[in-house]
Amino acid sequence: MTRLLLSLLLLAQPAAAQFRAAAVRAPSSALPTAAGPRAAGLPGLSASVLASPALPANGVLPSAPAASAQASLSAQVVAKVLAEDPAAKAELVASFEAAPFRAALGDVGRPEDYLAGRLGDAFIPYFETYAAEVGHRDAEAGMRFLLSEEPSAVETRRGLGRLLRSGSARSESWTYIFRDSALWQKHLEEYLDGRVAAKKARGERSLSVQSVGAAYGAEPYTLAILTEAALKRAGEDPKAWDVRIAAADMSLMSLISAREGFYKDPDGGGYYIPKYAGEALRREHAEGRLLPAGAGLYRLREDLRPWVQPFYIDLNDVRQHRALTRTEPDVVFANYVLTHLRLAPAVRLAEHWLSGLWSDHGFLAMAQTLVAEASSAGGLSAKGKVGHLGSFLRGVSLTVGAIGGAYGGDSAEPWHRLRDMLFTARTPTAKRVRAAAARYHSALWRDPFHAEDLDGEALAALERVASETGARVELTADRSVVVGMTRDEAVAVSVGLLMGGEADRAKRVALMERLVRAYAAKAQKGAAAPRDFTDPRYGAGSVALEGTAAEGARLKAVRFEDGARLLWLVPGRLAPITDAYVD
Repeated sequence: MTRLLLSLLLLAQPAAAQFRAAAVRAPSSALPTAAGPRAAGLPGLSASVLASPALPANGVLPSAPAASAQASLSAQVVAKVLAEDPAAKAELVASFEAAPFRAALGDVGRPEDYLAGRLGDAFIPYFETYAAEVGHRDAEAGMRFLLSEEPSAVETRRGLGRLLRSGSARSESWTYIFRDSALWQKHLEEYLDGRVAAKKARGERSLSVQSVGAAYGAEPYTLAILTEAALKRAGEDPKAWDVRIAAADMSLMSLISAREGFYKDPDGGGYYIPKYAGEALRREHAEGRLLPAGAGLYRLREDLRPWVQPFYIDLNDVRQHRALTRTEPDVVFANYVLTHLRLAPAVRLAEHWLSGLWSDHGFLAMAQTLVAEASSAGGLSAKGKVGHLGSFLRGVSLTVGAIGGAYGGDSAEPWHRLRDMLFTARTPTAKRVRAAAARYHSALWRDPFHAEDLDGEALAALERVASETGARVELTADRSVVVGMTRDEAVAVSVGLLMGGEADRAKRVALMERLVRAYAAKAQKGAAAPRDFTDPRYGAGSVALEGTAAEGARLKAVRFEDGARLLWLVPGRLAPITDAYVD
């Protein structure tokens, strides 16, 4: 009930409409393969399209232009889609002509040519994902194939037309520079000072930043301004550094606006705009970083614009996450996007960022959850305490996927049969199991870095029955369930069944095996393979099973040399600076 009320409250707040929910099944831990049934989930790509492509009749793919091959090919694909889909072209051009920045651009020639060029740049990561899913050797080969008249290429272009119509209708956003900066600005400046100094010492001159939810340019512009200031504080020439601010968004007009560097004064908009938004604009105007561009707009200074590199991404499709998760940025800004995604993809991204494995030393801003530093090597010391404003587990469960999940009816809560609720759950063994799960949940509520010792033999028994039945198994810390089913058709097994000693092991294992077999017939098949895992407290291990502690929080049952443990976050890899929450 608390989650429902909060979700309804959040729905009344300004939402990032560019991340409107799309239907998504909860994914497995592995990226889908081109041959698998989930291959059809990439927008614009049907299952038949994701089969191995056939060559054109002459047996040779069209040759790529010599210069700027990827950008040129991507623009050609977009132009071909618009030429073949008059409705998509009409909607996209209408959205462009109505955009706040349109008047400031002046004459752009044929709008569809301009749009194809700008969107061609933005869609390169999308086509890289397409090529990887289909099995092309690289993105250029994939785009050359899409320019052919092969049936699957034609079908894919039709899907891209639908995608362009969807993207053109999305909001360009109303947000503003330095939004909620009191939560993160000082900490980011301190991090950048240290990071720039460390890179200078190593002879490096590059910074990589991810702005997830480009927000009409406001956030990446803010990051560009702060990065330039940090370089100047270090006595560096910003022009001598390779700075890349990847601005990920789903709104096509937001991507174009960010590419051009336009910024609209939000004062007088439809939502409450704080006083400091106008003060920040006047300050940056006075400093010469945001300059008047006509039509009531400002424009990011010309030498800073190339730093901002907008690209299209639908974060509700987990396969497109590779554009974010297969990189090693210095800074990740994901302040408002996670709450607007469906639960499963939101959890996937949160798990990636909270793992700390994406950078040797990075800065993470999730303004509805926390501000932290991260390190794949570990060794970080927390500057603040997660949970001082309340349980961090609670904060994650009430923000990650909150609005998108509410729209889609998503839930991490398992269900179980009526007879199990009325009878099985009331047996002495089941009561002990539920009590153990409740104790673990309370421990995690207090400390997200808590690790719980597990009964290794019970874990082995669960792995064995999962293997024998072929059912997908998900652990759950839900205190009401012993064994049940998740909303995405996995067998939900209480972590309490894996806790205890030799005295009650036989009864726990017998109950677990009986119930898992009873539910397995209705479950999806495909147990996840163990994967390597390290924790600075316990050394190297392997993940046997995974599950959920609450909405947005992923658990791991890990076998280490000295025993099995259940954990969520790893200390040393994630060093909280402060809780952060904005409503």
